[in-house]
This record gives sequence, C-alpha cells and structure tokens, in this order.
Amino acid sequence: TLAARLARKPLATEEALRTGTEIADALDAAHRHGIVHRDLKPANVMLTKSGAKLMDFGLAKQGFGAAAQASAPSFSAVATAASLASPITHAGTVVGTVQYMSPEQIQGKEADARSDIFAFGAMLYEMLTGKRAFEGKSQLSVASAILEKEPEPISAAQPLAPPALENLVRTCLAKEPDERVQSAHDLKLQLQWIAAGGSQAGAPAVVVAQRKNRQRMLVGALGLSCLLAIVLAGLAVRYSRQLAATQQLVRAEIEPPPGFGFLEVVIGAPVLSPDGQQVAFLAAKDNKSVLFVERLSSGKAEPIEDTEHAIFPFWSPDGKYLAFFSNGKLRKVAAGGGPVQVICDAPEGRGGAWSERGMIVFAPGIAGPLMKVPDSGGTPEIATPAHPNEKEFSDRNPYFLPDGNHFLYTRLVGSQEAREFLGTLDGSEVRQVLPFGSNVAYSNGCLFYVKDKTLMVQPFDAARGQLDGKPVLMAVSVDSYEPRKIGAFSVSQNVLVYRQATLENRELVWLNAAGKELEHWGEPAPYFGGTYSPRSQMAVLRRASADEAGNSLWLADTERKTITRLTPDSEYEQFGSAFPDGKSILASTVMGATKGIVMRHWLTTSGKEEQLIEQAGYLDVESVSGDGRYALFGTQDPKTGWDISYVELAGDRKLVPLLNGPHNELLPQLSPDNRWLAFESDENGGVGLYVTAFPGGGTRWQVPGGQVNWGFASWSPDGKRLFFVQGDKIVQVEFRVVSDKPEFSAPKELMTLPDGVTPISILPDGKRILALRAVGQQNAAPLNLALNWQQLVK
Repeated sequence: TLAARLARKPLATEEALRTGTEIADALDAAHRHGIVHRDLKPANVMLTKSGAKLMDFGLAKQGFGAAAQASAPSFSAVATAASLASPITHAGTVVGTVQYMSPEQIQGKEADARSDIFAFGAMLYEMLTGKRAFEGKSQLSVASAILEKEPEPISAAQPLAPPALENLVRTCLAKEPDERVQSAHDLKLQLQWIAAGGSQAGAPAVVVAQRKNRQRMLVGALGLSCLLAIVLAGLAVRYSRQLAATQQLVRAEIEPPPGFGFLEVVIGAPVLSPDGQQVAFLAAKDNKSVLFVERLSSGKAEPIEDTEHAIFPFWSPDGKYLAFFSNGKLRKVAAGGGPVQVICDAPEGRGGAWSERGMIVFAPGIAGPLMKVPDSGGTPEIATPAHPNEKEFSDRNPYFLPDGNHFLYTRLVGSQEAREFLGTLDGSEVRQVLPFGSNVAYSNGCLFYVKDKTLMVQPFDAARGQLDGKPVLMAVSVDSYEPRKIGAFSVSQNVLVYRQATLENRELVWLNAAGKELEHWGEPAPYFGGTYSPRSQMAVLRRASADEAGNSLWLADTERKTITRLTPDSEYEQFGSAFPDGKSILASTVMGATKGIVMRHWLTTSGKEEQLIEQAGYLDVESVSGDGRYALFGTQDPKTGWDISYVELAGDRKLVPLLNGPHNELLPQLSPDNRWLAFESDENGGVGLYVTAFPGGGTRWQVPGGQVNWGFASWSPDGKRLFFVQGDKIVQVEFRVVSDKPEFSAPKELMTLPDGVTPISILPDGKRILALRAVGQQNAAPLNLALNWQQLVK
C-alpha cells in the first residue's frame, strides 16, 4: 500500500507526481460514474507494477452521473465526538478516516466529489513531506486542526518543491469546497502539466470557482465576460512572474568548513540526500578526515562524531542515516549524529548503495564482485556475477534506481577495460548500459556520469534501464580519479553538486624542529608525496599528471638543490625510491589492480633502464633498505586488502609475501640493521604503528601512543628511535630489543606540523624535516551547486 511505502520515507517529487496522477485518474473515473469514494487515504491505494490502484470503495455511495451532479443531492456524513476518538474508519458512523476528512464531513454537512479532492490534497501533502497535513494528540484534536488550521508549507520540509505543486496542494486543502479544484479531471490535468515542466514549473493558472456571493456581485457589476477577462489577465501576470522566477538556474558554491579542506574524490564523492536538502562530504584538518553533513537551506556544515578515516559515504533511502567504510568495516550512523554501528566486514571498501528494500550493495575490497547485506547487519552474499579470474576484475560504484531492485555498477577488468552494468538484487538480470565506467546518479528521467573528466547527462528510462536520447555536457574538468572510475558529483531531485579539479601546487622545504622553514627550492608543482634516502640525499617525488589520471616521478637532489624529471606523465600510478648509493632509482608502475611493473632507472649519462619484476596484481614500491639489499612493496588482495611483500634485490628477485593478514598492512620501513620492520595497520580498529621481525614476520608489537596518521614513519640511523605522525604532531619513541623482543618508551612530541605541510622524512639527527608545503590555500576548490539543473540541459 501507499501507506506502507510512506512509512519508510516521502516520495521523490517525480514519483509523487506520477503516483498522484494515477490516483487522480482513477478518482476521475469514479466521479464520472457518480461515485464518491469518501475514504481516500494512503492505506486504500495499492502500488503495483502497472501503477497506483484506488481500492476499498466500501464507504462509497452511488450518486448521479457527472452531468446531473450539480442538481443532485450530495451524500451526508455525521461525525460525533465518540467516533472521532478512534483512528480507524467506522462504517455507518464516520464516513471517512478523520485524518483525511474534509471540513464539511467533520461538520456533518453534505459531502460531494470535492470532499474527495480535499482528501487527495491531504494524501499528496503526505506523499511529498512524509508527514500528515493535519496532526493532533487525539482524533478530536485532528478534526479541530482540519477545521481551524493550515498545514505547514510543503517548502518547509521540501524547500525545492515546485511552487506549482505547493499551490495545487494548498488549493485542494481549501476549507470551503467552492475554493478547491472542482473536479478530479482538472486535478489530473494540472498534475500532468506540472510533471511536464518538472521542478521548474511555476504556479499554474488554477481557475477556482469563487464563493457564490462574490460571484453574484462581480457578475452583476461587470458581466461574465468582463469577469473572465480580469481573472485570466491577473492569473496570467502572476503565472508569468512565478514561472520566470522558478525556471531560473541558480548557482552557488559550498566552501569547506573553517580550517578544513575537501578531500580528494579518490576516497569518495560528495553525496546529496535523497530529498536533495543535505549534502555529505569528507573534509580534513590536521591530517584527520571527518564526515560532514550540510543542510543546503542553512549553509551550516556539522561534523559527525566518530567518523575519522571515513571513506565512500552514501545515504539511506529515507535520508536518516549515512553509511561509510572505515578501518576494514562497513558502518552506519544517524545523519544527525549518534553511535556508529558496524554492519559487516569490508577490508577495503570501494563504494556502496542502500535500497529502500533494506538491502545494501557494496564493494568490500579492491577486486571481486559486489556483495549485498541487510542494512541491519549480517553475513554478506555475492550480488554480481564473478569473472573467471578473481584478481582481474573489480565491481564498484553501485547505485540503486528508483525501484530499489535494479542497480548500476562499474566493472573494471584488467588495466584498461571498464564498463557500466545493470544488475538486480535477485541476480535475475545483468546487462551493459555504458561502454565505459563511472559512478552514476539518476534524477528526473536523466542519468549522470563522467567521461574523460566531463560530467554528462543523458535521458534514461529507469523502468527499462535503458539510455534514450543524446548526452548533454553539464560541466568540464570535474575532479575525477580515473583508476577507480569515480568523479566528484551527486544529483538528487533538481539539485546538482560537483567539484572541479584543481592541481594544488606544493614546494619542497626543510623545516627545523620547531616547524620553521629553513629553506626551500625549485618551482612549486602538484607534488603530492615522496620518499627520501638519507644516504644518497635524494628524494623521489610523485607529481600529478596534467590530466590527473596518473602521475610522473621527479628526482630531488637535496645537496645540489635541483629537481629533475625521472619519468614521463602516465595514466597510471607510479611510485619510486632512491638507492642509498645515489646511482639508481627503483620505480614501479601500477596498471590498475591487475599488473605491476618494477624498473631500475640508472642515473648515468646513458640513463639505461632495467626491468626487474612484472607481477600480476597491484604492486607499488614503498621503500628500499638502507644498504640497498631489500625492496619493500605494497600489494593488494581481494580478501585481505593491503599487504606487504619484499624482494631481495641481490638474489632471485622473487616477490615474497611478508604480511598478508585479514587487516590492512602497509607503508613498510626496515630498520638500519634489517632486523625489524615498522609498518602501519588497522587491525585494532584504528590506524596503529607496529613492529615485527624481518624477514620472519610472525609476532607483531604495537608502538605505544594510540592512533597514527596513514603515510609516515621512519627510523633514526642508529635504529634506536622511531618517528611517526599523530594528528598534527611528529612523535618519537625510543626503541630497544630485550631478549629478542622490542621494547618502547613512552611517546614524546617533537614538533607541531604547520598547516598544509606533508612530511617526507626526518633527518638522522632528528632536527630537520624534509616536507612538501602547499602553496596557497589547500583544497580550496569549492563544491559547485546548481539548482534547477534542467536549465543546463536546455
């Protein structure tokens, strides 16, 4: 029933218009046969595959045909205080259900077809807002509200609702029958007119019969033709003004919260709530990321507690909850804040979608099929068909269509191929929709997607799951991350949010122990990370490519104060680390999740290259040991997430798995004597620094000090100290080995990192830090907001 559907959440405007039109059509058919329903309410409307059906004519009365209704006696209803105390329909006592009864029914006056119009208005109001038009603590107080009060404007709950629709509902709910829409047929036509204009529709020229005494005075003074001319002229002026205002495209910007910067789309796009009134996004301050929710009506963003390190957020269909991934789990939290609940394991989440059927479809890791799990938690089940080679495909970016059963998702196969598919919760249908991959969004009969960093919109039949018509360009240079086929945009109702790409320039700097600059050199460029070899005094920097699809590697010689290019721009990710003798560079190219190639670049006049490894699956070089004997690598597995492997460069160069537990382990750093390995892991819920024996692995010990930041840890040259980052602090612990077991001192803060600084390495004396510093405001590009985006399509 419609009542059961509304118990979950309001209908989207498009859905409410479609359902309302179908109900009005049924009501018109009844009225044309002289039948007044008299108990129109959501519980008496069934939602079927072929549309909405008006049911339960148990209290209807056979009247007269449409032509004779004007002179026919109307049906009566008598309401008593006793009957109004009950919320249910009482046949023979109250003709109708109180919450949807017209004023004349409550007063015991004659009821006609216009009483059904009133009930329809109350029902349409509830469809749009999720609340009843008239409420009270008892049925008697509800009846009083119907007689004396006006419902809260729809715009209070749905600020972006079409003005024409609000005007129509208000007209249906007029206290006097003569001031309402006079027939279900006119009601249907007006709903169709609004639907044709979408959310851009202004207030239509709703011709409402005036009260009889006013009609007589005007007709007597001016004549019927003059009256019609005045009414139509006035309505035309009003209509044209409102239409011009409501059809106008409105653009705005959403700035990050004070002191915060928006995070890159690589870990999740901004997402609009289903009603288009709120936007959730990820922002960071002092190297800590937080999930925020901002109401568009107020422009105020509020952080949600306990969402540090959240990635890939998405909304529940009723807009009450947000789901996200963090520390190897899929979690949910109330949008207004509250306790964070774990739904299930997700080692390395890559996006999710929440169906109104109470099911979540999500990507638990970097490879393999999508999974589905009840939103209350449970054991996930496979949701998309497998590929012959589990490590060579990845399903991600799921998005539910309005029926809550069909969903779109991206399938990545190999290092190049990506396509968009349509699937169903029951697995009954799988077929291609787009010949390329992208996160998507659907609204008002259109599908949004990103292709080559360009946001496109194309007509889309959601019922058939098929594109229809030609694509239209919406925005260029959209912030995108090509390897994950994700762009920074979201659409809901008539609201579009997107973020355009910015290459943030950084410069290489030396800082002292107090965080003050000692010197900097080289031109600022979009560097975003790097490694440093103290013995060679060389840093390998990662620099974003011009199209931001991948990156290039650059060599910084800290002794000569030079920065030179090592590799050309690539569409793939590249990582590098200098050998301690300063004669060569170890570099890896990551081709999606399917192949990693490791090269040795000699820094000689010939500049020769030597391929050392070609490995199936993700493979990036993280560090080279201080003596150049070992290289440490990050790998990925669909079941265990991020893992650590190593290669003995002087041996057979075979990749040897070292740490591949059920949690994420990454960023390995060998001690100077090659006996101990420091690494980061999220095995205890938060990100911690750990030490284990090398190369044996086995037992691991957590470094005291609580959670640390992903991305930075280093040893002192004597191996007696470990440095790492907590929040905006660089911290050290003393390290020693007693009876073959490591022991740590209490952590000690060394310095506070200035804003916009990303540490690369701490020098052996612990008094200088090599870092990248942002030039200009970090992550300054705002979110772009477009209201009435349909104008862009035109």
